[in-house]
Amino acid sequence: MAETAPWIDELFTRLSRDLFRPPLTQQRLRFEVEGIARLLELPPPASVLVLASGAGTVAIELAGRGYEVTGLEPSEALLEAARQTAQSRGVTMRWVRRDLRRILFRSAFDAVYASSPVLGLSDERAGDLELLRSAWQALKPGASLLLDLPNREFLAREFVERTWAELDGARVLERQEWDLLANVLSLEWRVLLPEGREIARGFRLRLYPAHEVVALLQEAGFEAVEAWGDYDARDYGLWTPRLLVRARRPGLAPGEAVAVGGEAGQSETLSAPSSGRPAGEQSEPETPGVVVGPE
Repeated sequence: MAETAPWIDELFTRLSRDLFRPPLTQQRLRFEVEGIARLLELPPPASVLVLASGAGTVAIELAGRGYEVTGLEPSEALLEAARQTAQSRGVTMRWVRRDLRRILFRSAFDAVYASSPVLGLSDERAGDLELLRSAWQALKPGASLLLDLPNREFLAREFVERTWAELDGARVLERQEWDLLANVLSLEWRVLLPEGREIARGFRLRLYPAHEVVALLQEAGFEAVEAWGDYDARDYGLWTPRLLVRARRPGLAPGEAVAVGGEAGQSETLSAPSSGRPAGEQSEPETPGVVVGPE
């Protein structure tokens, strides 16, 4: 019989979220959070939606620095862990459980950020395009999306088929197969628990090269796409550890109006001033959490 205990699902979710990411030490966490503010050019108390917020480490740190943060996470186990951590630290923020491709917020945030693998989880390119369009809709006109993705070219040079690691007292064997024609990485994790049981789970990830990420973003409606190799704004290249991509939702044209809001409440309308300046320059900031109707 397959193992379905909630903590097992949480374990494998954590493995997939941390895939190809450097260990999130306190030093690395400060480095990333300061980089987010710098790359987005966004001071607090700006509103930020964190996609696949996981156990909330980055989201809680952002909220502790004065940002109005909403963490969106499909896993109930990780969401509950994040809630408890935020409460223990006295940090107030919003948590939402939802599929990443069905974000109900509309024109509600000054920025959307994702540091876990969010692209490539679908077998079809259309699924990733749907996710990016959903993120586009959640942004206020003129606001930006920041994606932290693994650098495909770097991973190809550092590819290791099998690795061992320790996680919460268990030994984890990771086996990778890279289908270069399909551009899909297949992983199998075998977890040997302290009592001797072994549990296995598979995972597939499409690894996009940088130019395909740019094409997806542009097709989703974004503009002004820029890329860096890490949170210190170093140039992106073959040997940089990460691929950080920032893309902007276009501002409103003069006289244009859009629905704004989110998960609860009534819809509102945001209009561009006749001067053509972005609406955010003259209007009061919208509070995420107002329903705008079906997607």
